[in-house]
Amino acid sequence: MNTFTITCVCFDDLCGHLGIDSGDARLTISNSDISFGTNDDTLVSLARVCRILGVEIPTVLDPTVMVSLGA
Repeated sequence: MNTFTITCVCFDDLCGHLGIDSGDARLTISNSDISFGTNDDTLVSLARVCRILGVEIPTVLDPTVMVSLGA
């Protein structure tokens, strides 16, 4: 079995860092083409989340970071 590690950031923490309301941002993500339902471990690329939210990718984060949409 091969194991691997993915660096990720919590969606709510990312919203806090970006200075945007996480509730509004979650609605925007929910109305996008990303489907995660009640799946708490969905990971989405930082670039894709930022593109959907209409914000710039934070330069302090590695662009390969994934965003955890769940808890």
